[in-house]
Amino acid sequence: MTTPPAPIPGQLHLTAGEREEFAARLELLEAERDRLARQMTEHTVRAVSDVATAVEHHRLTAAAVDDAVRAARAAGASWEQIGAAAGITRQSAHARWAHL
Repeated sequence: MTTPPAPIPGQLHLTAGEREEFAARLELLEAERDRLARQMTEHTVRAVSDVATAVEHHRLTAAAVDDAVRAARAAGASWEQIGAAAGITRQSAHARWAHL
């Protein structure tokens, strides 16, 4: 019976059973890595979809605010009143919505 060669420094010397166990654990780790990669991809897709949804809500809300400002001006509201309702100064309200 010959003895196996001494391992190279930094190299593991494993028995056949240890190699099989190592290979099995490596396979489990690779499967977990793949699962996490899929989960991350799904999470990223959901997050980007949430951004698109939020942007659409923002666009619709901004349009609703513009419509409300138009209606307020048509009803005789001052820029000071509109600014107060929006939580900004009359000057800011005028600068933002005067084009309407």
